[in-house]
Amino acid sequence: MWRKVIHSNGTYLLKPEVIFSRIFNDLKIFVLFRRYVFLDNAGPVFKGFPFKTGFSPSEKIMFSCQEWDKFLITDQELAESYEKVGDLNRSWMKKFIAYLFCFYGHDSRVEYTSIGRQRAGFIHEKVSFPVSKVAIFADNHLRIWNRLLAAAIPAVAAGTNEISVFMIKNQDESCPELLTSLELAGIENIFLNDRPDAVSAAELISNSPDTSLIDLSSRSLVDERLFKHPPGTEKYLRLSFTSTPRGLIWAENLTDWDYEILKWAHPDIEFIVGGVQASKAPEGFIKTDLEIHQLLQQPYDLFLGNGDIFRSSLIARGFSQGMEPFWLWPEIDRSFFMENRVYWKEI
Repeated sequence: MWRKVIHSNGTYLLKPEVIFSRIFNDLKIFVLFRRYVFLDNAGPVFKGFPFKTGFSPSEKIMFSCQEWDKFLITDQELAESYEKVGDLNRSWMKKFIAYLFCFYGHDSRVEYTSIGRQRAGFIHEKVSFPVSKVAIFADNHLRIWNRLLAAAIPAVAAGTNEISVFMIKNQDESCPELLTSLELAGIENIFLNDRPDAVSAAELISNSPDTSLIDLSSRSLVDERLFKHPPGTEKYLRLSFTSTPRGLIWAENLTDWDYEILKWAHPDIEFIVGGVQASKAPEGFIKTDLEIHQLLQQPYDLFLGNGDIFRSSLIARGFSQGMEPFWLWPEIDRSFFMENRVYWKEI
């Protein structure tokens, strides 16, 4: 599709062919590359970002934009968020990060090859390696630090070098828990963008090969672009809820749930509390005297209680006492961030 571009030197038609995005961790600069076929001698202007003029009419790869450097979260903002979160909540974050690494694994082997000889008469070779780039999009005002870490840590564990988080600006000050949890996880490429810039970034990144894109935003980025799957993106995953998420807490005699931490870590979840200790739940939690088999007839997104009850349910994620602020995305494992190539040879 040809794009008409108005430039001070005239009007030109340009054909975007390849878009490549790369984040340089050491320089903290987001650099966008685009290939054009020129029909005239002039440098284009694309989405408000200036390109240098003086290139020949042949195909050129041009990078636009250290302009994105201004969208990076500053060290001062990270330091302020760190203090606001406090020691206790940071300790919960550190515990959660440690558990995530234990669950997903983290070793120095980021690429490997296996060769097998089949009795049927052929040899197979399989190569696995992590994707080179992961981009995660989330709203800057929602306190979903646990869901953000549950999406980001598997990418780190898989060996992905370039992980960037784009905060979509819905309020001036970003949720401090989001920034601090990312900093504790060692993720430094954190950008704060208005929604149009975030959509533009998603469009550019989605056309980059060897990329995984995760959308945690409350409003899907791809809906605005009128397609179901970003073209060119190797792996895309939308992780959000279309309605208010629901949680079930089964409060038995030997359990003493930390309701204050639950409210802090899952502020948007509607919790239903059952069991003999349900009356201990504070205001803001829905108490019920229904039996567990009756409660399990309803859908939930999170379960807190006995493992035997969880195994008999259809709930996607469950935790015991002592793990109140935790979260998991069962849709994600290390393989989601790995590329696999297979070759067969007949013998």
